[in-house]
Amino acid sequence: MTGAALEPVARVDADAIRSRLDQKVSTLASAASRVGGAHDPDAIHDLRVSARVLDAMLRTWAGLLEPRATAAALRALRRLRRRLGAARELEVHAALIERSVAAQGEPVMAFLHRLQGRLARRSRSRRLLQRVEAAAASLGAQPASDPRASDRARAHVSEMRAVALAAVDSASAREDDWLLHQARLAVKKWRYAAECVDRSATERGSDLRAALRRVQDALGTIQDRAALIESLERHARKRGGTGFEALIGELKTEKGEAFRSFQALAGTLGPAPAAPPRAVRVVARPIAGAPASVAPTTTDERWERMAQWLLGATSQQ
Repeated sequence: MTGAALEPVARVDADAIRSRLDQKVSTLASAASRVGGAHDPDAIHDLRVSARVLDAMLRTWAGLLEPRATAAALRALRRLRRRLGAARELEVHAALIERSVAAQGEPVMAFLHRLQGRLARRSRSRRLLQRVEAAAASLGAQPASDPRASDRARAHVSEMRAVALAAVDSASAREDDWLLHQARLAVKKWRYAAECVDRSATERGSDLRAALRRVQDALGTIQDRAALIESLERHARKRGGTGFEALIGELKTEKGEAFRSFQALAGTLGPAPAAPPRAVRVVARPIAGAPASVAPTTTDERWERMAQWLLGATSQQ
């Protein structure tokens, strides 16, 4: 069963974990050096992945690291991912339009050129990268001693697993862009956390990683199309233009196919936990049309905390 919990580990090699952490910091620095230089279509994507992996390492093995330095590195990584997210979205949207057979006509080409111009003017992230590197460099200066670091790390993976399974179960019930986005975030966090703890080449571990990757890819296809459709429709409303119908129709077809693929894959991760997905949906989902002062936040961190609270409350009943 690919959704089963990870096998217990007797002890953790703190030096090995810190060595892996150093490797992740180096990987992030290497990816950062490619951004802003010669044209590299994968640079921003690779930097975002490196930032996600490092974030997962810090959260999973927090028991072995100095708390203040860890918190500083996580804050810097969060800012970096937000900065890179907009640039990556522009890249994906431009690529989807460029390869589309329906992307024809002056309105679509004008929209594409607008995207390309915004991408060329994207903000540089050198200062944020320097903050990440500085914070990460101090992680081992005052190593914390936590004899239960391994137990805490595996508990963290179990929490990410429970949240992801609840999110996937909820999102697979109907095609709702917000729920699907939250499911993708939760699956990514589970996958990265699991890889931080279980690096074995066992068939069981490999099956789980492959299943998570397939689900993540399907959800990514959905999110990319949904975001571009929203951008095109918003552009058409503001400018009162036409000429986007064929492209939007093509994107909606691809999005629907990806959703059906996701539904077929959802069960490969294992059964959902006891927490009622409906409760997660009602409490965590933003209220449409509600004032900003009363509407729940849509950030993935707060959604995750809410889902964890629901899971914990249910398990105690």
